[in-house]
Amino acid sequence: MEGETINNRERLPSDLQQIMTIARYDVLKHLRSRRLLGLLALEAVLIGLTFGLPLLLGADTPDDPTEYMSGFVGWANLLVVIGATMFAGDAIVSEFQARTGYLLFPNPVKRSAIFIGKYLSTLGIIVLMLAVYYGVAAALTFGMTGGASGLWAYSMLLAFAYGAGAAALGFLISSALKGS
Repeated sequence: MEGETINNRERLPSDLQQIMTIARYDVLKHLRSRRLLGLLALEAVLIGLTFGLPLLLGADTPDDPTEYMSGFVGWANLLVVIGATMFAGDAIVSEFQARTGYLLFPNPVKRSAIFIGKYLSTLGIIVLMLAVYYGVAAALTFGMTGGASGLWAYSMLLAFAYGAGAAALGFLISSALKGS
């Protein structure tokens, strides 16, 4: 009997495997809810307006790559706040409201693995969203000015840190609330 218990423990996935599984399924949940596609559409609108509106209005555009890129960077904080609100705001509380979290607790999954997996999926989505936004903005800046500035990479790293903090705050609020 004791040998069976040891064999069952050996078959259980590690905490890291459980965290990655939870993160993967959380990303799939967001893809099914079309939140991620909505956020990418918002990015496209912001980039389109920032790039296309000055061209349509015949306004002068800066020749300096840093100055041109700053027009795009100004919208990054809005994207972080919206992303953190959409993906972290109800991450924990929705599991209890929809009763899906209770399905996990009888299984040998630690609460910390659930929390970390959900946080990593939210952080991954925010980082992906910002990387796409900054990448497109950098490409448009290079195309319009013929040059590039490395300052956009520092701005992107700061936006990643801001996104991690905003997601953590969203998770804190989600953990404290009783309903979404």
